[in-house]
Amino acid sequence: MKKCPKCHGECMDDAKSCPLCGYEFTDQENKIQTEESLKADSSDTVETNIESNIEETQEPVLDSGSSAEDVTAKPSNRNKFIVFGAALLGLIVIIVICLNSVLGKTKKMSPEDTVIEAYKEMSKAKTYHAVSEVEFETFDMLTQDVYTDNIAEKVIQDLSFKVEYQYHKENLQLQADIDILLRDTSLTTIQLYLDKELVTIQIPLLHDKPFLITWDGVFNKIKEETGEDINYKSYLTLFDLENYDTYNAIEFTNYENIFKTFLTEKIEDIGKATVELGDKSSKLSRYTLTYDYEDSITLIADIADEILKDEKVKAFIFEVIDKASSLVIENEDYPEYLTEEEFTASIQELKDEYDSYIESLGDNSILSEIFGYEGADLNEIFDQMNVVIQQDMYVDKNSHLKKVELTQTIEQLIDGMVMSMTVKADTIYDLDSKLDFIEVDRDNVVDILNMSEQELEDLLYEIQGNVTSQVITNPIFSQFMDGSMNE
Repeated sequence: MKKCPKCHGECMDDAKSCPLCGYEFTDQENKIQTEESLKADSSDTVETNIESNIEETQEPVLDSGSSAEDVTAKPSNRNKFIVFGAALLGLIVIIVICLNSVLGKTKKMSPEDTVIEAYKEMSKAKTYHAVSEVEFETFDMLTQDVYTDNIAEKVIQDLSFKVEYQYHKENLQLQADIDILLRDTSLTTIQLYLDKELVTIQIPLLHDKPFLITWDGVFNKIKEETGEDINYKSYLTLFDLENYDTYNAIEFTNYENIFKTFLTEKIEDIGKATVELGDKSSKLSRYTLTYDYEDSITLIADIADEILKDEKVKAFIFEVIDKASSLVIENEDYPEYLTEEEFTASIQELKDEYDSYIESLGDNSILSEIFGYEGADLNEIFDQMNVVIQQDMYVDKNSHLKKVELTQTIEQLIDGMVMSMTVKADTIYDLDSKLDFIEVDRDNVVDILNMSEQELEDLLYEIQGNVTSQVITNPIFSQFMDGSMNE
């Protein structure tokens, strides 16, 4: 199309004149208009081709009925996603490495803090299982009787014990199995079991059945003898520390600091060690603590002094007294010769005496107060008994105490008698593990409290016969009786 130079109307390219105004185009005007029209058409064609190419490079969208084979993959966009995913993964890895580097560089606890934490973890455990082996590495005694000295030295130095005990805190269950050995031969075993209802003790040397005592039986006997009917089960709540608000308010940090000061001067970090724990071995951190008799007595006195000065401990003690006395009044378990008012007054008097004693101590240590009252010289007491204790404690990465090797050397001088010994005790601990307590068969026990006087007399004769038989048949007892033990 071309424009009329007169009226500016649109005209065909090959028109000789304008159909609107009749203007006649010259040959020169026709030539110029044709060239401009061709340029415009060429520009439109280029723009159309560009738009067409752009549409062709756009990635088609798959609908629900399309397949991967219907669409041609676009490598450029796929590469973009791969690069983006790799960058994101790399960023995550870098963050994890940085966090691990920062958190992994936590300050290592000191030996004293590690040991304190291990014992704190032990106190939190709901179940407790331990196996101890105790033996006398050396034993020497010097008295006026040489023969007695030799016998004592032989017997005690060859004596050893193996003790396995387990405890369930919430159920108040306790079981201890003790094996007494002489020259690695068992003399006798003792099994003790205790729970909320009963106590059993079995000693095969005495009888083949366990002796049974029930708490109901004990308090029924008390009622028979005194007329006092005590509801003992209601007092079991007194043993649950969670029932005391004042206990939770005690700041145990003060006592930890006393213990920490004691440890700081005497503990040493030995490093890692491979330790046998029953039928398996484990690599644990070893800490060695060395102290003497005077150190231990001083530590106990320092803790006692802090307790006596601690108002929060005093509040806890008084709360225990108040709860106990309330149960006594509720159950009417106070003595018959007292009225309820007199009993309450006696409890208040007990509290007042406690306050008076604390006030009388002043700044004095309870250690000097106790020994001073007896008129004893502390230095003289420590000189008479020289005790050196070494504890090797093995702790795992979770701050759990797994094993303690204790060696105690004692040299004692009392009334002209000189005695020295070295006792070694190894204990393996297992916390919060499943426990296997015995099942008490009440039809196969010796129920002492329900036996008549004649039955008790017969039982005594039976026990004497059992002991005599055991002594005769046990080779160690036989050696002892015929004197060959001293050879």
